[in-house]
Amino acid sequence: MQKMTNCEVLHETLDVTDSGTVTSSVTAIWARPGRLRIRVTNSGGSPSNMFKNTPPEAWRAAFDQLLMSAIYFAKETPPRMQKNKWGCLITIT
Repeated sequence: MQKMTNCEVLHETLDVTDSGTVTSSVTAIWARPGRLRIRVTNSGGSPSNMFKNTPPEAWRAAFDQLLMSAIYFAKETPPRMQKNKWGCLITIT
């Protein structure tokens, strides 16, 4: 991929439901040489289950995983990209 884009592509696995972990991840990537141009997040999804069998705790966990992770990245990533006057945050849910 780097030969095609002339950019380094990084990937990592982290707990996106923990705002501190997201902050640490964005901070660490921002400290690397170069620019953070595009950030793609994919938090997966809730476990497959029938609606009637899904307890409220599972809905809360899915909410935190899908929505709150997007909010955490939206809080941390764009302000840094604004310094470069360009950037893109893509969230897959």
